[in-house]
Amino acid sequence: MEIGDIFEMGTAPELQWWITVIELPAMAGLFWMVMRNATALNNYKLHVAEKYASVDYLKDVEGRLIDEIKDVKKLIREQQRGE
Repeated sequence: MEIGDIFEMGTAPELQWWITVIELPAMAGLFWMVMRNATALNNYKLHVAEKYASVDYLKDVEGRLIDEIKDVKKLIREQQRGE
């Protein structure tokens, strides 16, 4: 049996049917589940941040982020002067 024989036997329409009827809905469902779970995870993270993170902790994180940004800006300025 050769490749050309497969198309003559009707396998190609069966493959097309399989993709249309089984694969596309399955992939669409999988995509929908992943997107729904990602949204739920983001909502959960927001809930945890709102309910369980203390103001002092958030201020500490903000201060560390600002310090890092200042360090990066300083490095960029030094790089620009060296060029």
